[in-house]
Amino acid sequence: DALGTDQPTLLGSALLEVGSRVDEQGHFNGASEFFSLAYSVALICGSGTIAGEAARFLGRTHRRLGDWDQSGHWYGVARDLGEALDDSRLLALAMSGLGNNHRERGNLPAALRLHGEVLEGGREIGDPYVQGVAHHELMTDEKLGERYTHAIQHGWEAVRLYPAARDQIEALTDLAWAFVEVGDLSAAEDAYMVVVHRTEEFRGRAYALDALAYIEALRGNSAQFEARLELVDALAWRQGTPFMVSELLFYRGKGYGLLGNLEEAERWLEEAVSFSEEHANHQISFQAQDLLRSLRKGDLPTAAEVTVADSVELSNVDGVRAGLSLMRGEYVSA
Repeated sequence: DALGTDQPTLLGSALLEVGSRVDEQGHFNGASEFFSLAYSVALICGSGTIAGEAARFLGRTHRRLGDWDQSGHWYGVARDLGEALDDSRLLALAMSGLGNNHRERGNLPAALRLHGEVLEGGREIGDPYVQGVAHHELMTDEKLGERYTHAIQHGWEAVRLYPAARDQIEALTDLAWAFVEVGDLSAAEDAYMVVVHRTEEFRGRAYALDALAYIEALRGNSAQFEARLELVDALAWRQGTPFMVSELLFYRGKGYGLLGNLEEAERWLEEAVSFSEEHANHQISFQAQDLLRSLRKGDLPTAAEVTVADSVELSNVDGVRAGLSLMRGEYVSA
């Protein structure tokens, strides 16, 4: 409808919406085209709000494409617009994006500093979404720094603070994986079960169901692993984005390896390598190749060995565990 109107503001908003949907599908070059158009339209109609959002989205999309110069440029534009418009929310989110750039380029102290500033800014303006974003990013920062207690506490605050269900689910998914990483499989399962029962979105359900299968592999439960893989396969997950498909191939192979089914492990890991190389998902390809080398040398770890090795001592997260258990009871029994 916006294309037929004489109100450029509506057109700019529509372009942002379409760009966001394209971005969600993993088509980042296409998304950047829509966001660029939205920015141009915003300049024509004098909408600082749309220009700021378009610039912020361009910063994020270029980061995902690995174009750090363009990402930094657009986050800087968004930050400057936030300052010029006295828009504290835009300013905070632009700063959060710049923090993400620092983190992904290996400067974790700078990321922690910026995300901490975003959290303080969100508290000052009383914006729960900005606070949720800050806690969510701080969870990732703290995980990378192997400060898992802090990471889990930040993740839970993000779940509690985000106003929208979709953002809550994304934070809950990341929080669940933090529990997997520390070997607390019960808490991880509670979180993923909530995700499965709260979302109908294809990507979120596929990741959650696949993670639940992987948890069974870590437990050494072959029958439950296969049963949960059947639920994943019912979603036609191969129609997802290339990155998602690469990850699911990798973890399926890794799961079979944990269970000692080396023939299936080799088959899935080989496919993970070939598919990931074809779609330039190099990090997953390297991880799969490393596992294949271990498998062929006969030193692939068992489920019990991995679970014991990954166990991490946590403190002050009993409230998080209890909250996840209550959420699972609420949503799964509903």
